[in-house]
Amino acid sequence: MHSIIVWIVFLIALCFVLIQGKTSIPDQLPLVTIPYAQRNITIYTSSSNPSREPKDWLFWYDPLVVFDPAKDIHHYNEQVRFQFAIASSEFEQTARKTIITKMHPDVERSAVFWIIEPLPIDTLTIYLVDQAFLPIPAVYPCTKYHLSGISTFECQFVCTSMIIASSLTQNLLCGKIKFQLEYYIQSQINQISVPPRTATLFNLRSLRTQFRIGKYIHPRQESQLVAKYFIQTQTIDDTIKESELQGLFQLATNTTTRYDITYPNDIWSLNDLETIINQELFYISIQKNNKRSFHLKSTESSWAFKSPDKQTFNMDEIQAMFLEQHQLNVEWSSTESLWKIKSLTVRLLSDILDTLQLSVISKQYDIDKINATNHRSIDCSDWSSTCSCQAASSCMVFVSSTQFIRIPFIDMDFSKTGFTIELWIRPHALPDGDIPVQLINFRGEYQITYKPKGEITFSITNKRHPNFYTTTLQAIPLDQWTHITCVFVSIENQLRLYVNGEFVSSIILSIKSQKLNDDIIIGQQFIGAIRDVRLWGCSNPPEKILLSMRTSTLLGNETCLVGLWPMGDALGQTILDLSVNDISHPGTLGTDDNINLLNDPIWAYVLPKPPPPPPPRILTYQIFRENITFAYGCTMGNHL
Repeated sequence: MHSIIVWIVFLIALCFVLIQGKTSIPDQLPLVTIPYAQRNITIYTSSSNPSREPKDWLFWYDPLVVFDPAKDIHHYNEQVRFQFAIASSEFEQTARKTIITKMHPDVERSAVFWIIEPLPIDTLTIYLVDQAFLPIPAVYPCTKYHLSGISTFECQFVCTSMIIASSLTQNLLCGKIKFQLEYYIQSQINQISVPPRTATLFNLRSLRTQFRIGKYIHPRQESQLVAKYFIQTQTIDDTIKESELQGLFQLATNTTTRYDITYPNDIWSLNDLETIINQELFYISIQKNNKRSFHLKSTESSWAFKSPDKQTFNMDEIQAMFLEQHQLNVEWSSTESLWKIKSLTVRLLSDILDTLQLSVISKQYDIDKINATNHRSIDCSDWSSTCSCQAASSCMVFVSSTQFIRIPFIDMDFSKTGFTIELWIRPHALPDGDIPVQLINFRGEYQITYKPKGEITFSITNKRHPNFYTTTLQAIPLDQWTHITCVFVSIENQLRLYVNGEFVSSIILSIKSQKLNDDIIIGQQFIGAIRDVRLWGCSNPPEKILLSMRTSTLLGNETCLVGLWPMGDALGQTILDLSVNDISHPGTLGTDDNINLLNDPIWAYVLPKPPPPPPPRILTYQIFRENITFAYGCTMGNHL
C-alpha cells in the first residue's frame, strides 16, 4: 500500500513538472536560422541547457503556419474560417538534424530525447488585409490566446453577411487579399506587454447595436451619424478622432452601392424628410403672375442649400438644386403646394457601418505593427504558383460563374465593314459539365466560347443552325496567357479564328447574323483572367493581327479601332475605353457601376518581385557546450 502511494505521489509530481515545463515562459536564445518553406526560421536553445544533461535539452523554433488551403480556408454562413497549426513534425526533424550538425557528433545519442517545439504564442491576432496591407471592411479580426504545441487552431472571421464571407473567401484563395498575422511571444529574457485587444467581437458588435433602426442612410446625414458613432467609439478607444470617422464616411459613400428608393420610409433617424425640405430650407413668396420664388433660410441644418452668390431661386432652379446637392428627385404638387419626393439616392446603413468600424480595427492593427514581436503575411503565392488574382499584368479575374463585364452601346453596323475582336485569356479551371462558357457574347450576335475540354470556338448565334462555328480543336493551356483573335470577314461572310497570332481555322457562313442587343458581355461563367480586349471595325489581315498581339500598348487612334479596354485601371467599377477615334464605350463590372459582390469580377494587381531572403544567421555554438558532462562519461570543454 505504501509503495502504491509513493507511485501516485511520484506521478502527480511528474505531471506537475511537465505542466510547468509546458506553460513556463521560454528562456530562448537564438542558435541558428535555416530556410524552410520560403521563409527563414530561427531555432532557439534554452539558456539553461548548459546546466542540463544533453538528453534534457530544450529547443524552440519560430511558430509556423501549417494548413491545407483546399480544406482549411472556407466560409460557413457569415464566417470565413481558417484552420492552422503552428508546429510541423517535418520541420522538427529538420531542426533536430540541424542542431546535431552544428554541435558535437556525440549529442546525436541524446537527440531523440530533446523537446523541440514552436515558441508558445501569448496572443495572436490575424487580420484580413488588401494588397496595400490595409484592413478589409465588413470583417472582424480574429484573436487567439496561448497557442502552443501540435494542436490545430481555428480562426473564425465574422463578416456582416454570407455574401461578404463567400466573396472574401474567394479573394483569399485567388490571392487578392491576404492574412496578416501579428504575434506576441513572451520570453524570460525579453518580457513584453500585450496591448489591450480593442477590436473584439463584443466591442465591434456593440457599436452596431446602436444603429439598428433604419435600413438606409442619406449622405446628408453624415454629421449626425458620425457624431453618434464617435461617442460610442470613445468608450472603446479614446484616441479615435471624429475627423477620422468623417473620412471613413466619405470613403464608404464613394465605394458602396447606391440605391434609388421611391419613398424615405426606412431611413435611419429620419422620420419625415418631406417636412424638412418644405419647412426648414426656404421661404416661399408668390408673385403677381402666380409664380413662386424660393428664398433660402439661414439654417444649420445639414440639408441646407449651398449658394454663396444667390439666395432667391425659381421653381426649376430649386428642383435642380435638390437633385445636384441632395440627390433628391422632387416635383412640385400644385394641389398641396409643397415639394413631393419622387425618389432619392441612399446607401445601405450596414455598408457605412462596415467601413466606420475600421476606425477601431485600424487603430489596433497599427499598434500591433509597432509592438508585436513577430509579423507575417500569408497569401495565395505561399501555397500556389498559379494565383488567378496575381498577374504580371493588370487584368480582370473571374472567380465565380456569376461574375461578368458589361460593355453597352456598341450599336454600329458591322455587316459591311466586318470586325475583329481580340483578347488575352488565362483559364484557371475547365467549365463544369458539358456546357461551354461564354468568353464573349457579342451583342447576342456572335459568341466566343470556352468548351469543357479546353477548346475555343467562334460562332454565329442561331438556334436553327447551331453548327456554324470554327474551333481550335486543341485545348489551350490552363494558368497560361493565350492570345485569341476572332475575325468576321463581311465580303466572304466568313469567321476566322487565330491563336497566339497564328491562323487556326475558318468557316464560311450561309446565313446572316442578327443583332439582339448592343451589349458585349465578357467572362460570364468563365473561371480565370482576361485582359487587353480590343474591338476593330474592320477585318484585320494576319500581319496586323500578329502586330497587335505583340504591341502591349496602343495609342488609341489606330485605323478602325472601335474599343480599347486594357483593364489596367485596377480600381473602381468602370472599365475604361482608351480608344479616341469616336465615341468612348466604357464598361462596368457586373450590370452597372454599382458594387455587387455576386456579379463583379476582381481587379488583379501587379505582383511585385519579392526581395531575396536574408542569408541564414548562424551563431557560434561553443557557448552552449561549456562544462557539459554527458551521461556517457565524456567531458566537453572550450576546445571543441
